[in-house]
Amino acid sequence: MALSAGQVQYNEIANYIDARYVSALEAMWRLLWSHTHDRSHAVMRLSVHLPNQKRVTFKDGHEEEALETARSRQTMLESWFQLNQSDPDAQTLLNADIPYNYVYDRNNWKRRKRGGNKIVARMYVLNVKDAEQF
Repeated sequence: MALSAGQVQYNEIANYIDARYVSALEAMWRLLWSHTHDRSHAVMRLSVHLPNQKRVTFKDGHEEEALETARSRQTMLESWFQLNQSDPDAQTLLNADIPYNYVYDRNNWKRRKRGGNKIVARMYVLNVKDAEQF
């Protein structure tokens, strides 16, 4: 913290670095070139909505543009329905299993060429009492 012209200026980054304590265990871990954290799996969230009730976000004054964009683009769920109509292999898979075999790119599901084992598919939580909301 610094005081200049009667105002307190708080530098969060400098305060964190000044107060950080590196224990002997963490120091040794870093000296041995070991990772302290890592990324392993990608998490894909699968959206759910009723027909013609997809979520639209917009800025004030740009409502019409956002509505037109939402009408022209398919959601992940709508693309999944289209994939099930056109691909017989996809008809045997559940919605949560699609990301292991297909990749969602530019509003379309495309068959994966490789990989798929480092993905976790999660559906949004739906409340049973609010059945008609989603």
